Amino acid sequence: NALSMQDSVIGGDIVSSTTYQQINQSGSKTLQWINFSLICLILVMVSISIFSDSWVVQEQEILGSTFESKTGLDDTTTISCDADGSCETEESDISEDYDDCKKDMDEWENSDFDLGEYPFKEMCESVGDSAKAGLIGTIAFWFSVVLLLASGALLLLGVLGKKIPFANNSPVIPGVVIFLGFALWRLLLPSMNGDYGWAAKLTLFSGVLACYVGTNPLLDKIHAPNGLASFFSDDKLEMLRKLNLVWFGLTILGLM
Repeated sequence: NALSMQDSVIGGDIVSSTTYQQINQSGSKTLQWINFSLICLILVMVSISIFSDSWVVQEQEILGSTFESKTGLDDTTTISCDADGSCETEESDISEDYDDCKKDMDEWENSDFDLGEYPFKEMCESVGDSAKAGLIGTIAFWFSVVLLLASGALLLLGVLGKKIPFANNSPVIPGVVIFLGFALWRLLLPSMNGDYGWAAKLTLFSGVLACYVGTNPLLDKIHAPNGLASFFSDDKLEMLRKLNLVWFGLTILGLM
């Protein structure tokens, strides 16, 4: 009887363990499908933002007339409406504006007459900086799109049963590239007389979402039943404890 009870308990443990493993695998595959869907969504959002003009938006009203300027990575749209409600829309390419301005400045400076300094030189240089910022940002964001495609392919292979090291963490890389591209665009932009438009905000949200998708598997592992020890060794945990003051100091510095 004791032997039969022991066999029963062992059998129950095996069934419970197998059932738990099946549930865990099912939940993991569901999470992989969700992450793959989020990568597809991020891909669409970044692609839409690249072609949008709503990166910097400026609105002003003068004597009853309203002016709205929307600046994208490579072009500008200006909408002017008078007091009667009649509106006009003007679109211009930033790179072409800089080429025309540079041509006029060269003709002014190389004139046979001493005309002095070109009066619109500062404005021309500002347009050139805007064109450069848009070009660098566009290259970075298209590069992130390529990386998002690669990350989506790796996640899809994982869903299909292919085990590739760090495939679930790959979305972190395009997320970081998105942030770097946004930072370079903002730093190279000469001035921003306006507010961030929906395209800029959508791009930042895309970067946050991509980093979340990539770090989510790490968070799941950290919150496993055996906790941080399943991810970090004892030596690494001790080092992290000692660096708590450094993390705190960097946080204060970042807030300042």
